[in-house]
Amino acid sequence: MAASSIAGFLLLVWFVGCGGDGTPALATATSSDASSDAPISRRDGGSPGSVDAATPVDARPPFVDAGGRDAASIEGGVPKGGVFAQMSRLPDGGDQTVVGAAFGYYTDGDCVTTTEGACLLRACPTRDGTVLGEVSAGTITVTSSFLPTGGITLAQNPLGRYPRAPIPGWLGGEDVTITTTGGAVPAFRETLRTPKSFTVTGPVLVSGQRLPRNQDIVLSWSGGSGEVGKIGFTLWKTGGYPVHVLSCEYDFADGTATVPTATLTKLPVGSYLIGAGTYESKSFDAGAFDISLSVSSGGTGDWGGQVVLQ
Repeated sequence: MAASSIAGFLLLVWFVGCGGDGTPALATATSSDASSDAPISRRDGGSPGSVDAATPVDARPPFVDAGGRDAASIEGGVPKGGVFAQMSRLPDGGDQTVVGAAFGYYTDGDCVTTTEGACLLRACPTRDGTVLGEVSAGTITVTSSFLPTGGITLAQNPLGRYPRAPIPGWLGGEDVTITTTGGAVPAFRETLRTPKSFTVTGPVLVSGQRLPRNQDIVLSWSGGSGEVGKIGFTLWKTGGYPVHVLSCEYDFADGTATVPTATLTKLPVGSYLIGAGTYESKSFDAGAFDISLSVSSGGTGDWGGQVVLQ
């Protein structure tokens, strides 16, 4: 698995964000090449890095507008951002689906990311990525056959943030088109396809289950009729800093994969959240900005949750 593709997967884990306690949303995505009718420069793979779209409003710095207001506050930041749609499967068989976006200038804290086979291991000793200032991509419109006529529109609030919006769930296989009118981030238009449903069949987990690091974790999954995309698995250490995240990406068609002991032993013992998702995403350049777009879906049933590595 190419490191650039795995990096795109790790991006979505960070982009969908975490709450104030460091708890991730456990969404996933990966980069993929695709055509575009927008005047943008596409990269061959590559990752825009991480975007913290969930930092509390009162913890964020002042909004940076398209004219570069407060430009001194963004010195040294990397321009990046993206739009995501995430469908989380609920234990009762329903789903909770949202669409969101964030664009701005970011730093990566003191985090270090290393490649471990089909996985990325990210460690942040004392601080995670930080948003130095947010910018406008204009009005964002998301359209698809499963959305209301005219689609869903995202607009910045007075603080310059794009609030997340609830949307209907999808069946899988629908095209989703994301269009922006442009601002500090040049306008773009891209289309992705929603992933189909799937079920993680192994390992069987119960809340608080102990997983020895000296044994491989053998993963298996099924469903996603005709699905030819990617599936991602994430282990995210809870309890604040230091942050440790292991994110692994596999071809969905394989149906099984192994996270080896050699990788697991590089994680410290402790409590983790484990999750899985299928996805499609694109990474490209719009002007100076690294952009990532993604559509991701959690599995059916109640697989995942809290485990203990020992």
